[in-house]
Amino acid sequence: MSFLPFANPLWLLSLLIIPVIIYLYVKDKFKRKIYLRFSNIKLIKTAGGEVSKIKRHLPFVLQMIALFFLIIALSRPQHDVRTFIDVEGVDIILLLDLSRSMKFVDGINPNFEHTTQGNRLYYYDKYDTVPSRLQIAKKVIRDFINKRTNDQLGLVGFAEFPIALCPPTLDHNILIEYLESASLEKIGALGDTAIGDGMGVALNGLKHSKANSKLIILLTDGNSNTGEKGPVEVAKIAAKMGVKIYTIGIGDIKDVLEPDETAGKGFYVLRPVNHGERLDTSILKKISEITGGRSYVAKNPQELEEIYEEINQLEKYKITLEDIQTLKEELFPYFLLITLLMILSVYILEFTWLRRIP
Repeated sequence: MSFLPFANPLWLLSLLIIPVIIYLYVKDKFKRKIYLRFSNIKLIKTAGGEVSKIKRHLPFVLQMIALFFLIIALSRPQHDVRTFIDVEGVDIILLLDLSRSMKFVDGINPNFEHTTQGNRLYYYDKYDTVPSRLQIAKKVIRDFINKRTNDQLGLVGFAEFPIALCPPTLDHNILIEYLESASLEKIGALGDTAIGDGMGVALNGLKHSKANSKLIILLTDGNSNTGEKGPVEVAKIAAKMGVKIYTIGIGDIKDVLEPDETAGKGFYVLRPVNHGERLDTSILKKISEITGGRSYVAKNPQELEEIYEEINQLEKYKITLEDIQTLKEELFPYFLLITLLMILSVYILEFTWLRRIP
């Protein structure tokens, strides 16, 4: 146990008074003249009143020791509490598709109202209650972040080009703020999907990571149709870096509704999904296989929640760290106890072994 900073260090200046007291005590003893009331010194010896020089000064020595420890106690010495704890050692980049199709809504929701403008049928979400793919993804990812309390997490968004929205951090509150504000408009993109380029930026965020486990969780609803790098090519680089990639495909069901801003907020039209636009799960599976991760497809919010929970359970790497608590342990009670023992010793000695003859 090592002594650390004092809570009231100014009290330590009071220690300077001790040598002054000692000096005055010694000066007084040398000047004092001793008078005896007894005609024969043998009477003192017979009464047991002889006191050696060492014994005579012992009470003063004990008093000075008591004063020393009292001053130390008043200065409140402290030391850090060190404990060994198990924490999760995983750095994770959340790679989120922000392309135009992430604004789509899957399925005809009962809350929709039907309306027509001209010869076109619209589904109208009057109360703005039906979430888009992106809104569903954000909710599930936010819950995932809250469960990874000891991990550094970062966020990368992508459409036809990627952007690092938040570097890996333990400040999950700020990360969630970036997640909530992530949108196609925020990155200034047109709406295509460059999965390979997004993976490249995510890998760059893990380049200097010292974590025992490094992970990318890719969530997308489309196929890579633009960008400088192919997803498979980047996956091979990730494998060499020891980074696992979990892929999650969402959407691509029968009834897909596309927002139509020209008709007003909350208006959707039924959008036929042709073969070329359907989610290519084979590419996502290949990415995961190359890097040692897993691939999933979520057809609804419940399945998406289950996928993130499974990843949460799979990706845990326990390491033991020495954690220095911010709270200090107070040591002054120990010094105060020594002070009281010294004072008590003085009184006991003066009434027993060092008692004086009047």
